[in-house]
Amino acid sequence: MKKEGEIIMLHSINHSITNFTGYTKTSPKMSESAYEKAIQNLAAKEATKGVFHSGKSEYMSLLKDYVSVASPDRRSLINYLLRNLRCCSFDDFGNIDYAELKDENGKTIGIYSQTYGWSIVGSSAENARESHFCAIYNEAWNATYNNKGNTSSASSASNSSFEATV
Repeated sequence: MKKEGEIIMLHSINHSITNFTGYTKTSPKMSESAYEKAIQNLAAKEATKGVFHSGKSEYMSLLKDYVSVASPDRRSLINYLLRNLRCCSFDDFGNIDYAELKDENGKTIGIYSQTYGWSIVGSSAENARESHFCAIYNEAWNATYNNKGNTSSASSASNSSFEATV
Protein backbone atom coordinates (compact mmCIF):
# COMPACT_ATOMS: atom_id res chain seq x y z
CA MET A 1 0.00 0.00 0.00
CA LYS A 2 1.63 3.25 -1.17
CA LYS A 3 1.34 6.33 1.08
CA GLU A 4 1.74 9.98 0.06
CA GLY A 5 5.51 9.66 0.45
CA GLU A 6 8.21 7.14 1.00
CA ILE A 7 11.32 6.76 3.12
CA ILE A 8 14.66 5.69 1.68
CA MET A 9 18.25 5.11 2.79
CA LEU A 10 18.03 3.66 6.29
CA HIS A 11 21.11 2.83 8.35
CA SER A 12 21.54 2.22 12.04
CA ILE A 13 22.39 4.30 15.09
CA ASN A 14 20.07 5.16 17.98
CA HIS A 15 18.63 8.69 18.24
CA SER A 16 15.49 10.27 19.71
CA ILE A 17 13.26 12.56 17.65
CA THR A 18 11.12 14.01 20.41
CA ASN A 19 11.88 17.56 19.22
CA PHE A 20 10.37 17.21 15.73
CA THR A 21 9.59 20.80 14.76
CA GLY A 22 9.18 20.62 10.99
CA TYR A 23 6.07 21.81 9.25
CA THR A 24 3.36 19.24 8.92
CA LYS A 25 -0.14 19.53 7.47
CA THR A 26 -2.64 21.41 9.64
CA SER A 27 -6.15 22.69 9.12
CA PRO A 28 -6.39 26.44 8.65
CA LYS A 29 -6.97 28.29 11.92
CA MET A 30 -8.72 31.12 10.07
CA SER A 31 -9.95 32.13 6.63
CA GLU A 32 -7.53 33.42 3.99
CA SER A 33 -8.84 36.97 4.48
CA ALA A 34 -8.37 36.65 8.25
CA TYR A 35 -4.80 35.40 7.72
CA GLU A 36 -4.11 38.36 5.44
CA LYS A 37 -5.50 40.78 8.03
CA ALA A 38 -3.45 39.13 10.83
CA ILE A 39 -0.27 39.40 8.74
CA GLN A 40 -1.01 43.04 7.93
CA ASN A 41 -1.73 43.85 11.58
CA LEU A 42 1.51 42.23 12.71
CA ALA A 43 3.49 44.09 10.03
CA ALA A 44 1.91 47.40 11.04
CA LYS A 45 2.62 46.73 14.72
CA GLU A 46 6.27 45.92 13.99
CA ALA A 47 6.70 48.85 11.57
CA THR A 48 5.42 51.21 14.25
CA LYS A 49 8.21 49.93 16.48
CA GLY A 50 10.75 50.12 13.63
CA VAL A 51 11.19 46.33 13.65
CA PHE A 52 11.19 44.31 10.41
CA HIS A 53 10.58 40.55 10.37
CA SER A 54 11.20 40.28 14.06
CA GLY A 55 11.63 36.52 14.10
CA LYS A 56 9.94 36.57 17.49
CA SER A 57 7.39 33.96 18.44
CA GLU A 58 4.36 35.92 17.20
CA TYR A 59 5.83 36.35 13.71
CA MET A 60 7.16 32.79 13.52
CA SER A 61 3.94 31.28 14.88
CA LEU A 62 1.80 33.13 12.34
CA LEU A 63 4.18 32.17 9.53
CA LYS A 64 4.14 28.50 10.54
CA ASP A 65 0.33 28.47 10.82
CA TYR A 66 0.01 30.11 7.41
CA VAL A 67 2.49 27.81 5.65
CA SER A 68 1.48 24.54 7.31
CA VAL A 69 -1.89 24.66 5.54
CA ALA A 70 0.05 23.82 2.35
CA SER A 71 2.50 21.40 4.01
CA PRO A 72 2.56 17.67 3.38
CA ASP A 73 1.60 15.54 6.36
CA ARG A 74 5.16 14.78 7.44
CA ARG A 75 4.17 13.53 10.90
CA SER A 76 1.87 10.87 9.41
CA LEU A 77 4.55 9.83 6.92
CA ILE A 78 7.06 9.35 9.72
CA ASN A 79 4.55 7.38 11.80
CA TYR A 80 3.69 5.27 8.73
CA LEU A 81 7.37 4.42 8.33
CA LEU A 82 7.74 3.49 11.97
CA ARG A 83 4.63 1.28 11.98
CA ASN A 84 5.86 -0.56 8.89
CA LEU A 85 9.38 -1.00 10.21
CA ARG A 86 7.95 -2.14 13.56
CA CYS A 87 11.16 -0.91 15.12
CA CYS A 88 10.27 1.96 17.29
CA SER A 89 7.90 4.80 18.13
CA PHE A 90 7.83 8.42 16.92
CA ASP A 91 9.68 9.49 20.08
CA ASP A 92 12.36 6.83 19.78
CA PHE A 93 13.56 6.41 16.22
CA GLY A 94 15.40 3.24 17.18
CA ASN A 95 18.32 2.16 15.05
CA ILE A 96 17.96 4.58 12.15
CA ASP A 97 20.58 7.24 11.57
CA TYR A 98 19.53 8.65 8.18
CA ALA A 99 16.25 8.85 6.31
CA GLU A 100 14.74 11.00 3.57
CA LEU A 101 11.01 11.70 3.30
CA LYS A 102 9.86 12.05 -0.29
CA ASP A 103 6.50 13.20 -1.59
CA GLU A 104 4.47 11.44 -4.27
CA ASN A 105 6.54 13.22 -6.96
CA GLY A 106 9.83 11.97 -5.55
CA LYS A 107 10.79 15.39 -4.13
CA THR A 108 12.55 15.36 -0.76
CA ILE A 109 10.40 17.02 1.92
CA GLY A 110 12.28 16.00 5.05
CA ILE A 111 15.60 14.59 6.17
CA TYR A 112 16.52 12.78 9.37
CA SER A 113 20.13 12.46 10.44
CA GLN A 114 21.66 11.15 13.60
CA THR A 115 23.57 14.41 14.03
CA TYR A 116 20.80 16.96 13.43
CA GLY A 117 17.52 15.11 13.96
CA TRP A 118 14.63 16.05 11.67
CA SER A 119 14.78 18.98 9.29
CA ILE A 120 12.39 19.94 6.52
CA VAL A 121 12.91 20.69 2.89
CA GLY A 122 10.15 23.03 1.77
CA SER A 123 7.79 21.79 -0.90
CA SER A 124 6.89 24.02 -3.86
CA ALA A 125 3.50 24.75 -2.28
CA GLU A 126 5.10 25.66 1.07
CA ASN A 127 7.69 27.89 -0.59
CA ALA A 128 4.98 29.69 -2.60
CA ARG A 129 2.84 30.21 0.50
CA GLU A 130 5.82 31.55 2.48
CA SER A 131 6.62 33.97 -0.35
CA HIS A 132 3.00 35.15 -0.33
CA PHE A 133 3.15 35.68 3.44
CA CYS A 134 6.30 37.79 3.01
CA ALA A 135 4.73 39.83 0.21
CA ILE A 136 1.68 40.66 2.35
CA TYR A 137 3.89 41.48 5.33
CA ASN A 138 6.33 43.64 3.32
CA GLU A 139 3.56 45.65 1.65
CA ALA A 140 1.81 46.35 4.96
CA TRP A 141 5.10 47.09 6.72
CA ASN A 142 6.18 49.56 4.03
CA ALA A 143 2.81 51.31 4.05
CA THR A 144 2.85 51.77 7.82
CA TYR A 145 6.52 52.70 8.03
CA ASN A 146 6.28 55.24 5.21
CA ASN A 147 3.08 56.75 6.63
CA LYS A 148 5.15 57.71 9.67
CA GLY A 149 7.26 59.96 7.43
CA ASN A 150 10.08 57.49 6.86
CA THR A 151 11.50 57.10 3.39
CA SER A 152 13.20 53.71 3.54
CA SER A 153 11.45 50.46 2.65
CA ALA A 154 11.33 47.04 4.24
CA SER A 155 14.21 46.03 2.00
CA SER A 156 16.55 48.55 3.63
CA ALA A 157 15.26 48.24 7.19
CA SER A 158 17.09 45.01 7.86
CA ASN A 159 20.44 43.67 6.79
CA SER A 160 19.01 40.17 6.50
CA SER A 161 16.19 40.77 4.03
CA PHE A 162 15.54 42.15 0.59
CA GLU A 163 12.74 42.63 -1.92
CA ALA A 164 12.87 41.53 -5.52
CA THR A 165 10.34 41.69 -8.34
CA VAL A 166 10.56 39.04 -11.01
